[in-house]
Amino acid sequence: MAEKIPRDIDLTPLLEKRFAPYPRKLARYSVSDIWAICNRNRDGDRYKSAREWLHQPSPDLAGMIRMYNGIIGHEQVQFMLDKERCEVKCEYPYRGITIVGKADYIPDSDVDPNGWEFKTGPVALEKSKRWHDWQAKFYCTMFARDKWSILQPVVKNERLMLREIGVVKRDDKWVLEQFEKVVEFHQEVLAEIQNLSEKDPEKLKELIDLGTELSPDELDMPLTAVP
Repeated sequence: MAEKIPRDIDLTPLLEKRFAPYPRKLARYSVSDIWAICNRNRDGDRYKSAREWLHQPSPDLAGMIRMYNGIIGHEQVQFMLDKERCEVKCEYPYRGITIVGKADYIPDSDVDPNGWEFKTGPVALEKSKRWHDWQAKFYCTMFARDKWSILQPVVKNERLMLREIGVVKRDDKWVLEQFEKVVEFHQEVLAEIQNLSEKDPEKLKELIDLGTELSPDELDMPLTAVP
């Protein structure tokens, strides 16, 4: 009888398929991108340029595993919660673009009036990061909540707890200012698309779905919270 040899089954191709870059959708911007779009480095350049937004790099193995662990960490918390209130999506039209966000959890207001954003990384945080607070502020406006909590699961005194490492208040005026910056960024994206359409139209088809432009009645919608 032949000796059994331990096998290594390579899951990397499945991971690469799961986290492969997908074509961008015209005029749609994710809340998770807005901090890098709106903020600039010491040289005055955006942390994410229009070209970088279009040309999404394939993540390396470490990046894919980090994203995978983030998904699993969130699912472990959401496993205990009301599924209908987890991963709630909001599409928020504003001046020719749509801001897309997905809230980790929106409790019944009788349970907690705040929205919840989970941070499940391996390092315990004493305080939320600046980009965490940005994301939470957008959600306050988009989901019409006065406050949004940034929470990290911890074990304390033999209890599983959600520790509040940050909380932000709703500020529609500030959100509007950031949305205007995204509208400005959208013009840079359109210029990049025009440039690429002239130089490499086939590559452009790989990078962006051009069939998702907003209808005329969405172009000048006012800043109002979506229920």
